[in-house]
Amino acid sequence: MPGWWLSGAAVDLDFINDRYYDSATAAPRTALNFLSISRASIGYARSTGGVLTQFATDTLRRSDLGLLVEDARTNILKASQDLTGGDWSTQNVSITANSTNAPDGTATADTITPDVTNNVHRHNTVGAGGSIANGSSVTFSCYVKPNGYSYVGFHCVDLTSNYHARFDLTGSGSVIALTGGDVAFSSGSVESLANGFFRVTATINSWNGPDSGGFRIVVLPNNSTGVITTWTGDGSSGIYAWGAQMEVGAFPSSYIPTTTTSATRADDQANFIGNALTIHNTDAGGSLVIQMQGVPNSTTISPSFLIANGGELIFINGSNTVSFVGGGTHTTANTAKRPNLDKMGYSWAIPNMSGVLNGGTVVTASDDITHVGSTPGLGGGSAGGNRCFGYITRCTLWNTRLADATLQALTA
Repeated sequence: MPGWWLSGAAVDLDFINDRYYDSATAAPRTALNFLSISRASIGYARSTGGVLTQFATDTLRRSDLGLLVEDARTNILKASQDLTGGDWSTQNVSITANSTNAPDGTATADTITPDVTNNVHRHNTVGAGGSIANGSSVTFSCYVKPNGYSYVGFHCVDLTSNYHARFDLTGSGSVIALTGGDVAFSSGSVESLANGFFRVTATINSWNGPDSGGFRIVVLPNNSTGVITTWTGDGSSGIYAWGAQMEVGAFPSSYIPTTTTSATRADDQANFIGNALTIHNTDAGGSLVIQMQGVPNSTTISPSFLIANGGELIFINGSNTVSFVGGGTHTTANTAKRPNLDKMGYSWAIPNMSGVLNGGTVVTASDDITHVGSTPGLGGGSAGGNRCFGYITRCTLWNTRLADATLQALTA
């Protein structure tokens, strides 16, 4: 084998390049030699080129971006990629089903074409918010592509307020505005994908319900200055749309397809097995470094590594904090998160622990938490919940406790 693995590593899992090193054997290794996976549903992940791939139940979601690990989420909207079905209704637009290839390569994206009346042109689904608890964060998203018109809007409604967002689908795409209704959206984004599509998203940080809920995809004239805009279409130009999603959460998760009912993507439970588990499950000493990208900026999400007995060994969150918990001790240190790639290091020789994020301050603690008998989950605990919602690009383990300076250098 070529020497691509990190110096002295006992196990090195390079998910981006789909290559795996195990010091215990020279036999070719796969990810499933080191990780078990449980996810009671299908799930999607994207590639660096923006192609969405569907993964079967109980399958690791690995692409050239890394290994995707997420909590469970539910798409409340029906008929997510069939705008002629579910509770969708047209308003001064026509729908042509299955008219172009979607980001997953299937010919399932629909065309929304404004008519020639001087009016607001949009496609509506209403009444979806009845199951949402008051005060929840709610995120709306849809995959859209220009077809003559290159501006699109969201008009979302809860029990008391209207929310407007506008997006520009030219070039690399951009959020034009998250205001214009009664209350502004708290955040929004535009993500470029395959086949000329963009995923546009907008989040309400405090849902006022639970008795209402409307999601409207609005076709806008190029250079529109508003969402509820009356204008005259040409009867042939429009936009393509696919994969509409409404979910409880402060940021969008991966695509969840629906048909006649809402649907839930189960959480990804990826636990160490084989030599990875052997190395971790000793109190005598060991180290690991995890690299991740795409972790949302949330103070309540994003642990990177937990063990089954409830001791959170090391994690980061949106407060730019590296923490580890065990035996009653909780130690933190503020350090900088990166926009695209975070590296987290952890070493132990019970009762001593060290943790570091992105080459920052090394945090140390003395704890009596044991690794023996634990079931460590990569990207989240084996007991479920608190997944990282990001792509793990690499995970490396050593069967000795590395010096703090070495651990710091490996995460810089």
